Parts: sequence; structure tokens; C-alpha cells
Amino acid sequence: MATIADLLTSKIPPHSLEAERSVLGGMLLDRESLPQALELLKPSDFYKEGHRKMFDSMLALFERDEPADLLTISEELRRRSELDEVGGAAALGELVEEAATATNLLFYGAIVREKAALREMIRLGTDLIGQGYENGQPAAALVEGAQRQLESLAKRTASALHEPTGKVLSGPELFALPIFQPDWAVQGLFSRAHQHMIVGPSQGSKTWVLFDFAIAISDPNCSHFLGQPVCVHGPVEIESWEQGQAEDIRRLQKLIRGRGLAGGSEDLRLVSDPPATLWDASYFGRRRRELQERGVSFYLIDSLSEAAGIELNDNTAYTEFWRSRVKPLLDLGITVVFTHLRGHAKPGVANDRDSASRGATQIRALSTAVLEVRQTSDTIFMLKHNKYRDSTALSFGHLELEGGNADDWIRLAIREDAGAGGKDSLARRLLTQLGRNSALAGTRLTRKAIEASLNDSSRPKAERVSKKIYEAVLGQMVTEGRFRPLKVGNADTWIWVGAAEGEDDESPF
Repeated sequence: MATIADLLTSKIPPHSLEAERSVLGGMLLDRESLPQALELLKPSDFYKEGHRKMFDSMLALFERDEPADLLTISEELRRRSELDEVGGAAALGELVEEAATATNLLFYGAIVREKAALREMIRLGTDLIGQGYENGQPAAALVEGAQRQLESLAKRTASALHEPTGKVLSGPELFALPIFQPDWAVQGLFSRAHQHMIVGPSQGSKTWVLFDFAIAISDPNCSHFLGQPVCVHGPVEIESWEQGQAEDIRRLQKLIRGRGLAGGSEDLRLVSDPPATLWDASYFGRRRRELQERGVSFYLIDSLSEAAGIELNDNTAYTEFWRSRVKPLLDLGITVVFTHLRGHAKPGVANDRDSASRGATQIRALSTAVLEVRQTSDTIFMLKHNKYRDSTALSFGHLELEGGNADDWIRLAIREDAGAGGKDSLARRLLTQLGRNSALAGTRLTRKAIEASLNDSSRPKAERVSKKIYEAVLGQMVTEGRFRPLKVGNADTWIWVGAAEGEDDESPF
């Protein structure tokens, strides 16, 4: 009988060059399939070195948001001095002839991934045998290390390793099925056992909204959140990464008093300043066990940028984070809600906080609902709700934070129609941005610039501010010392003397 050593030296590791070529050819032939293949596979999954280099080139092009076709991949390989090593441009052309169609590319991809998993098992077993012979570590330590590696491998092989199957329904069957109704936590807003996000600019009240949601869900005495009925109550855990424990407690206490409650619910738990990110396998494993043991129904994270521990610009990385960190919690029936900055500048996008969303494509795609908070003044925020918007039942208006530093309470109030006050707030926000931009450019603000920005006919009517309103607001801002008027000939101009972006400390919160 052959020994393990004999098998390791005589056997060829598991692989399927045919499946590898089919996948690579399919990615070349059908560009729409590229994201799916990149989510399923990684370069090391390919047995043949040339195939690994081809796949890695496609991945590099995708991450740079460049098209991946025969020409661009050939040029990328040539730039890396690897084109000859993979067989030249002719080898890429031959792949297209063996291409998998869009319908079976995932099937071949699963074969490639399955073979890679088997090779990884062989490697782990070989390493463990070698470590046992070396006898340099206690057996318990070797077993623990091997268990961690096997658990990591198990997570990766748990999904998408087989051809997708599902019941195919015809038109009559589809029409006869009842319409799915979400299992609401808050009616029309957040459903249970899904991922949701609260997104907005820095200091845009995201934390206030998240913490108030925690209070509303954890306390049976709370019947509404943001004007919508609370459908279920249960244990909530907040994991806070930004404010620090003292500030977290202060905010929660003010919100609890604002709701008229005597104290916090026993079902509300706060974890501030965690010792590690969720990407840390041991920390996440411990947190998941704790959440399960406590029977936590809602896991709230403030904020994702700090908690994830990965580069959120990388959509492929976030997909892996969702599968390995979020999905296991959803499978336990835990609802995950997190805050996230809107406007993290990323390469290739203007450095405007409202023009770029860090990793927005994939994060939003994997979120069942997105609540967006847009600031119009220090205390008023416009709410926009995406997903679940198949009716007008959830027509949010403006969120107003009632209370301030002089009070020991804060209350979140919904204003269905902000009216003139909303236009005043919009004028103030736009004038502030204009003033800051003019200060950066070393110029003065003119009436022509104000009219073009606030009241131009090309702007949507809802986003325009009339001259009557913005002149009154501008006068107030002059009185407040944010603008200084200056005559240039017969023309009126204004110089911005307020705080720079991110330095305004006048918010009462």
C-alpha cells in the first residue's frame, strides 16, 4: 500500500486546465461576466502559471476601471513582461475559442475553485505533517492553528462550488404566487435579517439616527422611529468606532431623555472603542458567538469605514467582507445596520465630498435599504430613502434635531414639508459652499455667481432659491460675521470670513 509520502511525490495535484481555459475565455468573450468571475475566483486558484498571470492582468484592469479585452490584456501582460510567458497574443485568442458561455461560466469557475480548494487541503496537510515531525510546538497549538486554517478554507468553499440550481417558474405560476411582504423591523424602512446603511456627510447626524434607532428597537415603550411604526422590539448591540465611550453615552442619554424615557432598556448594549476590526478573524468569531449567545436581534455599527478593516474602494474586497462577515450574521437572523460616509474621495474623482462615495457601488448593492441624510443647516437634514420605494407610503421630508448643548435632551422630529424654512436652510448651505470655494480660489463672491448657483433656470425647481430668500439669508450671514460685504466700483461683493470646510464648530451638537 502506498504511503502518504509516496502519494505526495507521485500524484499530480488536482486541477482542470480545460475549466481554467473556459473561464478565462468566457471572461474575454463576455465582459458582463467579468465581475462575477472576479468575485468567485482569485489568481492563486489557477493551477497553470500562465493562467494565473492572465487572470491577474484582468483583475488589475478591472480594479483600474479599464476595459478587459484581447488588446488591453495583451498590453497589460506586455507591460509586465509576461506576454511571452503565457504564450503570446495567440494564446489569448485561442482561449476565446474554448470560452464558456455566460450561463455556464460560473459552473466552470466552481470547478476551478473546487480544484484549488483540494490543493489547499493537500498543502495544509503536508504542512501539518512537517510541523509534527519537527516537534517544535505543543500539539494543542498545532491543532488550533490547523483548525483556524481549515475554518478559513471552509468559509471560502461553502458557497458557489456547485452549479446554481433553483426552481424555474413559468408566467402563470409567477402570477399565482403571493406577493412577498418584508418582515419589517420599522414599517417601510428597515426589514429584519438584512443589511441596511445610513449614509451621509461628516457631522451629518448619522450617529444620532443610528442611536435613536437602537433606542426605539430595544425599548418596548417606543412605538415609532422617524415617524414610522416600530414592528418589533428586541436586544440591540451598538459597536461604536468613532466617538469614544464618553461621547457615545452622552448622545444616548440625550436621546433617551428626548423620548421621555426614564432610562435605557436592558436590551440595549454599547461596545465603544473595540480592540480590533471585524476583518480580524479571531475578533469577529468572538463577536459572533457573543451576539448569538445574547440573542441579539440588531447589530448596529458606527461606522463601517472604521469597523471593516478593509479598503472600501475595492468592491471585490467588500464582497468578500460581506460574505465572510455580514452574511454569517444575517444567517443567524441578525439585522445589520451601519453608518457610512457619503463622499470619501477616491482616485479619478473630484475631491468633492458629495461627488464620490467610497465603494458605493457594491456597498449599496448589498444593502437592502439605504437611508441617506443630507444636511441643509446645523439642525435640519433632508432624508432620502432608497429601496422599498414601490409606493409613496414613505415620503420622508426633513429631519430636525430639537434640543442642543443647553439642553440635556435631543429629539428627532420629522417635518413632512420644510416650507420656507427648508429654502432658508438650502440657501444657507449653498452660500456657505460658495463662500468657502471663493476663499480657496482667492476671489470675491458676486451677485452674478450667487444667482447662477442658487436661482438659475437650468436647476430643478425644488433646488432653486429665489432672490428674495437668498438675499435675506445672506444679510443674516453678514450679521453673523460669516461674510464681509465689499464694494468694487458700483458692484456689491462679499468675502467669506467663516470657518473652512470641516472646521466649523458652531454646531450645537
